[in-house]
Amino acid sequence: NKVVVFGEKVPPVLNDEKPIVLICGEDPQLYPAIAFAYGESAAFVSVTSFEELKNCFDKYRKRISVICLDMQKKAMEDSDEFYKFILEQGGGKIIPIVAVCKEGDLNHIRQALNLEVYDILYIPPQIDVIQRRLSSAIFYKNNQWLKVEKVGALILY
Repeated sequence: NKVVVFGEKVPPVLNDEKPIVLICGEDPQLYPAIAFAYGESAAFVSVTSFEELKNCFDKYRKRISVICLDMQKKAMEDSDEFYKFILEQGGGKIIPIVAVCKEGDLNHIRQALNLEVYDILYIPPQIDVIQRRLSSAIFYKNNQWLKVEKVGALILY
């Protein structure tokens, strides 16, 4: 098992078929906590700015399987266009959004519920909870594609 330490940089995404967990937020604990808990069955991309977010979708659109969204991002100056872009790219509909809130922060929990998130993770993180919830979100996204293919609908995002 790989050990991820506080402040560690996100390794580059390999050219494989692993689903990508997109981590959006400023908190330097987010990537290490989520990557340590979820392990090597997914690749991770961490973004903090709107420009990085756009570049990530340009490069990995089809592989992004879940978006972990730090609700503290709401306080940043580009947060409105950040959220709008995620929703325009299928966030919440095709790609499940897992909100990350500080435990007990009711304001952020309410904001997350207004975004119609798939699930909520709390910081400080619990490893077994992260594993369960990300696995569930990735499974959900994979089954959404199956439903779309069975209906024969074409969704471009």
